[in-house]
Amino acid sequence: MPLPRSLAWLARFHARWLGDAGEGLWPEGTYWHLATRLDELAIDPARAHALDRALAGAAFQTILHGDAKDENFLAAGAVDFQYAGRGCGMKDVAYLLHGHADAHLDHYFACLRDALAPGVDANALEREWRGLYPIAQQDFARFLAGWRG
Repeated sequence: MPLPRSLAWLARFHARWLGDAGEGLWPEGTYWHLATRLDELAIDPARAHALDRALAGAAFQTILHGDAKDENFLAAGAVDFQYAGRGCGMKDVAYLLHGHADAHLDHYFACLRDALAPGVDANALEREWRGLYPIAQQDFARFLAGWRG
């Protein structure tokens, strides 16, 4: 699926599950979050923990796809939900946009705003998640650096 369509799907998914407790799913979405990768802290464990706390402390939590890479988005939607769980939506977005231009972020937020339920403070959500996007990027880079050893 082309990247804009993947981002639109992800935005609708995040909007649909915004605030959900994620009962029956992983307590924290993604396979690369810090608690599952303590052996991959690499050089700066204090920084890794700070990134993790910032993302976990987001006021707006949703259900994450958990493995939001290009290969998991097909013409009909997304596949491979084995790492679905709660978290900041920017974790999915940072992973999907890894290696792509950040300019696509505006498209994600436009689609997210269109999909949000009435009563959700879209401005507060976007402000928080835009601020957390670079943190999610750094956290994913932390995982990649540790994983590659």
